[in-house]
Amino acid sequence: MPVKTSALIVIKPRWDWGEAAMEDVLKCFFPRKPEELSVVAGMILNEVAKQGEMPVSDWKSFLKRHPGVSQATYYSAIRQLLGVGVLGRERGRYYLSDKFSESLRRMAAIWDSRMGKLMSHSLYFDEAMLESENPLPPSRAAHRVTGQAHQKSRQGQATRGLKN
Repeated sequence: MPVKTSALIVIKPRWDWGEAAMEDVLKCFFPRKPEELSVVAGMILNEVAKQGEMPVSDWKSFLKRHPGVSQATYYSAIRQLLGVGVLGRERGRYYLSDKFSESLRRMAAIWDSRMGKLMSHSLYFDEAMLESENPLPPSRAAHRVTGQAHQKSRQGQATRGLKN
């Protein structure tokens, strides 16, 4: 089975995570059948955590220990956990991985650093994009100029309104 390197997750940014449990986080990994697959994923992660790693070939004994879990459900959960980076696979064994949390930390750091500049109006969104390693294509760069002109116009209108 080739290792999946990406996966779709569902994030609810306005959800109050204060009362959330691990099961709620796992549900984000499973856009289809979140109730069922998050429970199976939790079982898999618990076993890997207890053992330190789990042989890839252990699927039959896992299914025996967890009657009611089908092979298809087991592999759906495994594929998604590998895809989001919570599990890793190496030399025929699954292990807990921090790739998911590291990716979220990097994304949050990038976003927070740009948002601070955007909120203080010291930088416009298109300029923040230009600061990144992947600059905007020429068509978007033209939009940046018009966006800046529009923003300056709005600032001028606000200043004139204060003088009246």
